[in-house]
Amino acid sequence: MNNIISLKKQTSYLFLGKFLSFVIKFLTPVILVRLISKESFGIYRQFDLITSTFIPIFTLGFGSSVLYFYPILAEKIKKNFLFQTYILQFTSGVLLVGVFYLFSHKIMTWIGITELNSYNILISLFILFMVISSLNEFYFSVERKIYHNLIYFPIDSLIRLLLIIFLVSFYKNEKGCIYAISLYAFIRFLYFTIYSFKNYSSNKIDISIVKKQIVYSLPLAFSIVITTLISRVDKFLIVGIVPVEKYAVYTIAFMGIPLLNELYSSINNILVPEITKQYFAGNILAVSYLWKKSVEKIASVTLPIVLFFVIMSNKIILILFTASYLEAVPFFKIFLMLYILFMFNRGIVLRAANKTLIILSIDSICFIITLIVGWFAIPKFLLNGAMFTSCIGVALPICFKIIFEKSIMKVSIQNWLPWSSLWKIVVSSFIPATIIIILNYYITNNVMAILICSIVYISLVFSIQYKLNVFIYMDVIDRNVLITLKKWIWCQSNE
Repeated sequence: MNNIISLKKQTSYLFLGKFLSFVIKFLTPVILVRLISKESFGIYRQFDLITSTFIPIFTLGFGSSVLYFYPILAEKIKKNFLFQTYILQFTSGVLLVGVFYLFSHKIMTWIGITELNSYNILISLFILFMVISSLNEFYFSVERKIYHNLIYFPIDSLIRLLLIIFLVSFYKNEKGCIYAISLYAFIRFLYFTIYSFKNYSSNKIDISIVKKQIVYSLPLAFSIVITTLISRVDKFLIVGIVPVEKYAVYTIAFMGIPLLNELYSSINNILVPEITKQYFAGNILAVSYLWKKSVEKIASVTLPIVLFFVIMSNKIILILFTASYLEAVPFFKIFLMLYILFMFNRGIVLRAANKTLIILSIDSICFIITLIVGWFAIPKFLLNGAMFTSCIGVALPICFKIIFEKSIMKVSIQNWLPWSSLWKIVVSSFIPATIIIILNYYITNNVMAILICSIVYISLVFSIQYKLNVFIYMDVIDRNVLITLKKWIWCQSNE
């Protein structure tokens, strides 16, 4: 019981820190669309497409290997393990980014992004700095530095935003933005390097552990390559076909929801080490229990938020990105609906059970299917074809991974999911949703509509979920209410 409470506390602090970070990051495009032209914003989004593709690929899965190996290593070698992982990530990052830089011009030309040819050096340096510093999240998680997580991630994003505002205000185009995030990446890299040498520095390299780490990470690295490409097939195929302004509009659909991505990441980073220990202890029942609890908690937040954003999408896009980007609304709604699949926390059991080859096989098959679909659909249907391709790329791998994880947990359909809780979550989401549809129709002022509807919706969802006993922090509220009630009784009895 204490362990579960500890996991919840770790997840909560990590989630809160990353949520605040994501909110700050989310402000970046909102501010940029008001400071630079649609063409400049489109070029910035092209920069983001290239860098966000190669950063996860060049990490080679070493971060995930930390979540797997750290819990099962002897205490005396854990710090040495973290330091040698840093060296491993640094060395591989330098080599891979060096190769990327040599061929960067050809890569840009092949994709059809000629506007970025003058930024090849900055793109390469940005990727390198972000690849090395990507380990920070995994290190802070396994060491359970929960208060550090709460402070680090928001400050990290705030520095990024302030640099962007300052330099974009000076340059008035995408150049200021690219210079700003390149400087931010260097600061982030410098901090993590100093942190690593101060806390983990060692002159010992355990080759046997390095070999095991590479064996574990290699299939995962290939899987990351495939997964990353799957999620960007539509964008790579469309970016060279449509004008840069159209591409800018299309990317707005994938901005996400400032809560859910951070919730998933936080839960996974905390749960994978725990599920790994339970799986290798032979406690499959505990693995199934932890997975089902994660699905229940994720669903209690995901479903109501997705419904709210779908209903309010027109007003949200209008307020955040101005009328120039209203064309993105249909794509935004479709992408939001895909979040429902994310509730099933796909891949977490496969990773914890060291079934990375299965992950690789699934992602490879799905990549080929997605590529074929995109190759035919996008040139003919343009943005609509790109959105359809994106849906295929997201949905297929999730469905396959869920099926394999069910077999690993050896559960029947009846015991597979927390069915009773899921039905309660559906009820607690759809009843308030019907009310805000009516409110949204009659309130014409966009800001007031979102403000009033959000207050009403959150209040109703919270009340119904609490009544049905499916609220994510049910036990925390009950405990605090009980403590408050005891204090009140004690005060009354002493008057």
